[in-house]
Amino acid sequence: MTALKTAVQSVGLFFVVLFCAYVNAGGSVVQTYSQCFFDGKSHFLKPGKYTKQKLQSMGINPRQIQSLQITPGYRLRAFSHSNFSGKSWIISVSEYCLNSSAHSSLIGSLIIEENNQQKKQLSTSQDNTPEQLLFGLLQTALTQHQERERRREEKKAREYQEQRARQLRIEQERAENRYTERRFYHETRHYEGSLPTQNNTVEYLQQQQQQQQQQQQQQQQQINYPPEFQAPQPSIDLENTTFPVVFTQCNFTGKHTILFPGKYTQSQLNRLGINDNSISGIFIPEGFKVSLFTNDNFSGKKLIKKASHKCFVNQNFSNKSSSIIVEDIFIQTHVGL
Repeated sequence: MTALKTAVQSVGLFFVVLFCAYVNAGGSVVQTYSQCFFDGKSHFLKPGKYTKQKLQSMGINPRQIQSLQITPGYRLRAFSHSNFSGKSWIISVSEYCLNSSAHSSLIGSLIIEENNQQKKQLSTSQDNTPEQLLFGLLQTALTQHQERERRREEKKAREYQEQRARQLRIEQERAENRYTERRFYHETRHYEGSLPTQNNTVEYLQQQQQQQQQQQQQQQQQINYPPEFQAPQPSIDLENTTFPVVFTQCNFTGKHTILFPGKYTQSQLNRLGINDNSISGIFIPEGFKVSLFTNDNFSGKKLIKKASHKCFVNQNFSNKSSSIIVEDIFIQTHVGL
């Protein structure tokens, strides 16, 4: 126990001597570093006011200050603009990396001044034993660490909120685009004098598929696939898809076909390239209702889906659809088309 006490006293005296030497080194109370963890190019600063021009004349770029060592009893008041204007904040303890405190690359000018409250605490501890001084230094280090962790958590929370806000804006823009496209489709079919449930839907889809097949053939010719090889079907971006999509395989794979609102008999599905009893999964955007029938002309066993389903195997409905009805219940409810 005596040896431990002696060791603590020695370490305490070492810190006290080091602290005193650091305070009295040329009157400098702040040391700046160009990199985190007190690394890189460093400069010593005395108490006073430093504009951006004054710091640059000393070889210091204030925007590149990444870490600071501050002598106890002093504090640094930083400003975002030169000439001590703009946003300001106080740094009263050493910072091993300003990136973690959300102040990196923001310093435009600074003021180094005495921290009277901290000096009072230091003056009251002059008569303390080395063990008490060491405990005070350790407690200060712990406080600094807790403050850095708190600032790091605040930065993470801000970044998460900003990321979430960006995602919400993107989702809102996608929803508005889908709504505009769906309303345009219904209004166009309505004013043309033919409802979406008639054959014009199938004809329109056939035209779309022919264009896709032509593009696929052009790609196949450019890549020079062997005659016996069938080029893979281009993938579909479901996040930006406005209308339901049926797939011949589970997990939204295999051949896919977009279905606009309307009624599709077996012959109409065949004209779209959908073979009888070949649908294994379906993607359904919000606001749609899809009814699948096991027989032609909307008869037989019926399965109603209002949300996407990757695989019909667990519902015993895989490869059993012969006719389909697609309804845009959102437009019907809110627009009346």
